[in-house]
Amino acid sequence: MNTDPKPKVVIVEDDTFLVKFYKAKFEQNGFTAVGIEDGLGAVAKIKAEQPNLIILDIGLPNVDGFSILQELKKDPETKDIHVIILTKLAQDSDREIGSKLGAPNTWSKWKYASMK
Repeated sequence: MNTDPKPKVVIVEDDTFLVKFYKAKFEQNGFTAVGIEDGLGAVAKIKAEQPNLIILDIGLPNVDGFSILQELKKDPETKDIHVIILTKLAQDSDREIGSKLGAPNTWSKWKYASMK
């Protein structure tokens, strides 16, 4: 896990605007924020960053967020990192799958994107 005195968040999101927006919000609140805009190689990048928190979109190019989550939760190096799923629809089925895979928090990105 991250040993930097500032908590680190990794944002896995394919929308460049949202990555910049979330990074700015986290950095304003004392976090180090890193963006990953593609599912391909995301697990390796997360392992290299060793964040305290992961914000994970489901609808990613090449590898979907649920597959990334499943891989993270199977790996002893990353299984204890808290993951919040932030996705467009945040339907009950998304919440259920996310919870079963080890991420009990699934939020609608449009609801939280407008928070100040």
